[in-house]
Amino acid sequence: MHALGSLDYLWHALIPDWDIPLDIPLNASLTSLSNNYLRLAAVKSLKLDHRWRNPRIEMRRAQCIISRNSSFVDSMRFLPGGRWLVTLQHEPRSKTHVTLWSIADSNEQDSVFDVTVVGRVRFFHAHHHHELEQITIGIAIARGTEETIRVYHVFLPGDSSTRHSLVFEARPGELHPMGRIVGMKINGDTMIAVFEPQSLSSEQQRGQIACVNLISKAAAVLDCPDWACMGRIKIFSRYFAVATSRWTAQPATACVSFYELPSVTLDHPDCLSPTVPRWPEKQAVKSSLIASTSWNSDDPLVYELSDDAPTNNTTTCSCTMFGYSIPTQRLDVENLIEMVHVSFDGKSIERTLSVVPCRFIPSDGEIRVSSSGKRAVWLTQDPDTHEFALMKFALGRGTAKGTGSCISTLMPSFSGLPLNPRDFHSFVFDEISCKMAVGLPTGELYILHYD
Repeated sequence: MHALGSLDYLWHALIPDWDIPLDIPLNASLTSLSNNYLRLAAVKSLKLDHRWRNPRIEMRRAQCIISRNSSFVDSMRFLPGGRWLVTLQHEPRSKTHVTLWSIADSNEQDSVFDVTVVGRVRFFHAHHHHELEQITIGIAIARGTEETIRVYHVFLPGDSSTRHSLVFEARPGELHPMGRIVGMKINGDTMIAVFEPQSLSSEQQRGQIACVNLISKAAAVLDCPDWACMGRIKIFSRYFAVATSRWTAQPATACVSFYELPSVTLDHPDCLSPTVPRWPEKQAVKSSLIASTSWNSDDPLVYELSDDAPTNNTTTCSCTMFGYSIPTQRLDVENLIEMVHVSFDGKSIERTLSVVPCRFIPSDGEIRVSSSGKRAVWLTQDPDTHEFALMKFALGRGTAKGTGSCISTLMPSFSGLPLNPRDFHSFVFDEISCKMAVGLPTGELYILHYD
């Protein structure tokens, strides 16, 4: 077994079909990674998957990285791998603190980037450029009815002299004609922001999607049909997906639509014609909807789109819609956790639905889905005791015995720790490291390790 595991080509051949999350850079070419690197990553992922499926899993340790504070953490995001965490802290005086934390494997943690903006940050996203050793952070800020977008480059490694630069900013009034921003995403040098009409009574009844190259500032805008965007976007190498919903007299419709990225936002700056519009000028592009799929249900649906883009070396674009439905007609029918896996190869689109019965459904949409859609955590309220618990989910792996989809309790109502699920003000989950970050109403922020 040792000799077989040492073969140079073995792990390079196995990894492309790996069905559990791996701790490898999102945009890395597998051929550039050594056999030993892939072997260690695969063994680590197998051990973690076995532990995550254990219904009696216990937390290894907890770190408090922010003590009691008047400006508590409203929202946060792990970068894949659990080594970096972005937090938002809103102050009563209409200010927001945006902080990038370095979460090391030891008990040490450090703030490597901190900026305070006037207004409330409604959306944000962060992307790690492993090759350039930098993290790009984009934030959408609302000041009353005025909205703007800022994008920062944070140059690593993080220390007290970490440098950062403002690489994009929408000036006052530039975004208002496009509508109200309902989602944004950054991947590599591409930023996408989705807008919906300011009001249903306005003449502009179509949504708009702005695509911007953060290096060249080449910008294009697409008009879209009437829909309500869920604020979920996923960017691939040549396409991007948008999760939408339509509410009609018929049952609720959920939809995933794939669009082609405008060519001007993909071209290198040296290859662009001088006539190509640069932000704030935008090139109007005919809506390039490539494919879409939708499904109806008689039950109320709440869905979350798996969040981060997978490696761009694959020609197939895949995403997972993870949600739940509550039967409204028959009391003897169980609640259902639903996973809709959508894949697109540039020509055809396929959809696969998986369903798992579940007694404890998420409370008010309090669900966090992993980037691959294969793991999730959510807050739930026991219908009998009305106490809150934290649940975990692992998607089934093939047909092997003992690797079916499983749901179990991650943190009971009373954990014996300084925090319990009923105390959660905000929380986020990383599938690769199985870390959680939990913000409390007191302003404290904890990192929980389950690896």
